[in-house]
Amino acid sequence: TCTLYKSDFNKVMARYPQLSYRLLQLNACKTVAVEKQLQLLAFDRIEDRLALYLNQLSIAAKMGEPITLPISMRELANYLATSPETISRKLRDFQERQLITRKGKQITLLEEFWFIFNYI
Repeated sequence: TCTLYKSDFNKVMARYPQLSYRLLQLNACKTVAVEKQLQLLAFDRIEDRLALYLNQLSIAAKMGEPITLPISMRELANYLATSPETISRKLRDFQERQLITRKGKQITLLEEFWFIFNYI
């Protein structure tokens, strides 16, 4: 166990302001990530949680461009509080309903996806 006294920590922060700034950035990123996950978990239906997650991933991508799932199916299932089988089943359902196309971890959100999940 490593212990750092508050006075020592404050001295380090005063001596290295860039470290203080970086810690603040990391804390802000962590807060945003937790907020996003709480938004996801507020939905009762896994379909809505998955749609919001895909929507969040797609924000950086242009309409019609594929997005890449950055985590495994098991990690995604844990993140969305469900099972990997349910994630696979819902992605397959989205494909059958022509809401997405999927090749491995590459997913493209189609126009119908936005029409159905416009409340997210």
